[in-house]
Amino acid sequence: MHAFPTPHIAIVSPNTLVCAGLRAILEEILPMARIAVFPSLTEIPESDREEFFHYFVTPGILLQSQDFFAARRHRVIVLVTLSSADYPVYAPGLEGYHTLDIGRPEDELTAAIIQMARNSSHRKAAKTLPESPNRPTARELDVLRLIVQGLTNKEIAARLGISVTTAISHRKNLQEKLRIRNVAGLTLYAVMHGLCSIEA
Repeated sequence: MHAFPTPHIAIVSPNTLVCAGLRAILEEILPMARIAVFPSLTEIPESDREEFFHYFVTPGILLQSQDFFAARRHRVIVLVTLSSADYPVYAPGLEGYHTLDIGRPEDELTAAIIQMARNSSHRKAAKTLPESPNRPTARELDVLRLIVQGLTNKEIAARLGISVTTAISHRKNLQEKLRIRNVAGLTLYAVMHGLCSIEA
């Protein structure tokens, strides 16, 4: 059982390759998330539709269910290919939504997803985490915030007045508790749970 709310993410697209690729990237940077793939909105039971933290959808899916997605605009990311005429980014009905260019290299896609999380209205999430044996300590959260800012273990140690060994220990404890092994995942986790208020 996770110590924190588990983000549920839906990828809604009839394109199997797009779904598989995006799912792999999301699982790498946010392994605690529960990611579900659907070929269309009608495949998601109505009783389950509100549980999703984000919907990643193709323009065609968005336009087929405009009323549903318009009411959840802040949770919708439209998957586009800016170089393709098949994905009319500025077509009527698509303005005002977050977009993600899936034609980018993987490292750029990862950075774009993290940037969207930083700018998301979900950054208003509660900053008090629930009590749990796996809850990071206050010092571990300090370390997490500095990791997100891009500081090295040595810089974190100097900033917090601790040894490098202690900084490394806190980092390992965070990775074990959150089950996240990379900086991109720690960053996305922190911004999605309102633990950091950082700007690009």
